[in-house]
Amino acid sequence: MKKKLLEKLDETYKNLIIEGYFGSGKTANVLFQIVDNAISNNENLFILDSKEEYVNRYYDQLKENNYNTIILNLKDMSKSEGWNPLEYPYNLYRNGDIDSAQEYLEKLGNMIFCDNFNNDSDSFLPSVTSDLFVGTVLALFEDVNVDEVNFYSIYNMFNYIYTKLGDSDYFTEYFKTKDTMSKSYMFASSTFLAPKDTKASIIADAKRKLRLYVSREKLTRFLAKTTFDFESISSRKTAIVLIARDDNKSLNILTTMFVEQLYTLLASQGTNKFNLILDNFDDCLFYNLVDNLGACLSKNMRFYLVTRSLNEVARKYGDYIFKLCDLVSIKNDELRLIINNVETSISKDFEKVTLNEENIQNEYPKLESVKTNIFDLESYVKSKRKSEVVSDIINTDFSENILQDKKININDTDSLPKMPIPNISFLDQLIKRTDDKIKEIELNEKLANIESDNKIVSELQQFRID
Repeated sequence: MKKKLLEKLDETYKNLIIEGYFGSGKTANVLFQIVDNAISNNENLFILDSKEEYVNRYYDQLKENNYNTIILNLKDMSKSEGWNPLEYPYNLYRNGDIDSAQEYLEKLGNMIFCDNFNNDSDSFLPSVTSDLFVGTVLALFEDVNVDEVNFYSIYNMFNYIYTKLGDSDYFTEYFKTKDTMSKSYMFASSTFLAPKDTKASIIADAKRKLRLYVSREKLTRFLAKTTFDFESISSRKTAIVLIARDDNKSLNILTTMFVEQLYTLLASQGTNKFNLILDNFDDCLFYNLVDNLGACLSKNMRFYLVTRSLNEVARKYGDYIFKLCDLVSIKNDELRLIINNVETSISKDFEKVTLNEENIQNEYPKLESVKTNIFDLESYVKSKRKSEVVSDIINTDFSENILQDKKININDTDSLPKMPIPNISFLDQLIKRTDDKIKEIELNEKLANIESDNKIVSELQQFRID
């Protein structure tokens, strides 16, 4: 049976769906053969492994065959490489490929903030919250180093919507430092220019959906830094094993994110044959899967989708997915194959496969104990404001004390006096005047806040019950 099955699978030129009920033997008798064949041919692998069957069986073999082996362990993140989903688009942006970075961030925003993201939705709140996320991340790309670009920084930035700055707030004032034609401003402006109550609702929804990624210590560390060379995956013989959780499906959105990012990388760079084996993929909802299945073969990728129910696959992704895939369906006593639109039955004569239960925990990577660096939005805004004050003071001094001299022709650069090198006394005066101006601005802002609070109290007096 095994030889005949492999011969049939070699005939397929499509992706493959493997269907079988729990305990039917689909992993041990079908998927393991596909992995064995891939390793024999030095092909690349991505494996979704919620039961740790693949990592236990193939870890040593992959090492012996000189695979660049990467383990992402959502079950125990202390035994895992780290992966920051924002690092890859950050590198695209900083290398000048701004459109690709933005395109990926829009996908990421949809995955995080839009429920059932494979279906079109006209709902206002998820859409504008996703745009806010994209704009905020793009702003970080412009202003900070990669170690401060993480979900914690974004969550912390959203908190500043509640920190007053005069009659405004720090979050709004941060984006007012941006060019109004910048991508970051365009995406975020529908939030920070919205009425106060609307803005608060958008921020609250954004924080609620981001809380998953910042409220757990190990998960925050896992997402803080990519500890392997993600962008060299396409140029090396690589096997990635992602150990998903079947007991807490809320974290499986990370699987969706990683598969989409991996696909984006491989599609843009090209690769030796890459096999993506999604075992028990029913537990996740994959972004843009049908489009990826339609394009992947021309990019030297092939998906193997392992499911317990074809009806569930059709419900999530539509019937068209079956036109893009061949099928192996495991029944009680036979295998039904549809390969190249030809249906074949093979008697089910599965061999009993003994899985390697050897404890290999000491072979797992160890998650780095790195500090999660956070972008200090308040200090950034204050620094920008201080720079503007200094510039205004210098420009005012220059125009008042020099250009007012009627003997000077400002159109004749030779007649303009040369600016002297400032001495220490001048710098001290400049610093003092700057500090005084900042204090004056801050005092005016405090008075504005007090006036605003008093107005609210006054308006509420009419509701007082004596």
